[in-house]
Amino acid sequence: MVWNRASFYMVTGRPAGFGYTFMKMSPVLACIAAFQTFEVAFIGTKGGPAYATWLYGLHIYRTSFEFFEMGYGSTLAWIMFIVLAAFTYFQFRFSKSWVYYAGEER
Repeated sequence: MVWNRASFYMVTGRPAGFGYTFMKMSPVLACIAAFQTFEVAFIGTKGGPAYATWLYGLHIYRTSFEFFEMGYGSTLAWIMFIVLAAFTYFQFRFSKSWVYYAGEER
């Protein structure tokens, strides 16, 4: 099968739609990264003085692997998954009203 490379790459060197897909995914990825922040709090302070850097990911880790409450830890992880899935759904659902791209129809 022969691909029409000029239309696929649109003579720019990258696949068509690449920039648009990344632009729509960036708020979703930022939201997911914010919820999954773990390394800085764990390595730097392990929760910090008076739980100053106690994050949800750190709570899941300590519950599961330091206190060995695997059932409760997995429940917390499922709750985190459901919340992130809901945020992702709503961001994709309402992202059309945030930005107007010149090539789109309203």
